[in-house]
Amino acid sequence: MCGRYQLTIDIDQIALVFDAEARMAHGPRFNIPPTSTVPVVRRLDADGEARRFVDGLAWGLVPHWAREKKIGARMINARAETVADKPAFRSPFKRRRCLVPATGFYEWRREGKAKVPHLIRIRDAEVFAMAGIWSSWTPKDAADDAPPLETFSVLTCDPEGALGDLHHRMPVILHPDHWGLWLDPQSDRETLLGLARGTPAEVLEIYEVDRAVNNVRNQGPEVAARVG
Repeated sequence: MCGRYQLTIDIDQIALVFDAEARMAHGPRFNIPPTSTVPVVRRLDADGEARRFVDGLAWGLVPHWAREKKIGARMINARAETVADKPAFRSPFKRRRCLVPATGFYEWRREGKAKVPHLIRIRDAEVFAMAGIWSSWTPKDAADDAPPLETFSVLTCDPEGALGDLHHRMPVILHPDHWGLWLDPQSDRETLLGLARGTPAEVLEIYEVDRAVNNVRNQGPEVAARVG
């Protein structure tokens, strides 16, 4: 699974890399936990044309039919193998896909009673895109003019190589050549599922980091400090 990640570049850089218009503020964050509001890249219709926007969405998808928003805390990830068929995810997968910018994500290896954190990055890219899906939810008792809650999940898949020795799941990381395909509403199911695969081990940089990252209250760059 992907349960913690970092995004350490600012909003202007994100907008530039993803060729999108930023509609939120964002500074470097080194320890992003579920339920956080973070930058997500979407393709939306605006003024009669399709454009990319960077918007702030909450991590943990709340299906449009949910009774309470707290269900989102259990929906931070969607398995690529079942995302097209699961009731909570199939509609967002079909109509509402997004890119989740990241500069790294964390996984933990159990060593005895300890959980040892590791940071996983892409060797030749400062920022990358995790495949995501998003949803819009409004509580039944909301005022007519209340804005909907927009949320997202990160797709996960079987890992490859070195990461497979660390954890049994990893986020789906999309190659930049495939960002447009993922966002394109005309992309078919088979094409999309073909993109949802593990990243080869040789592309990844994996190293142990300070255990300060284990506590979500620790948000500074020290949580990503290399150990050893």
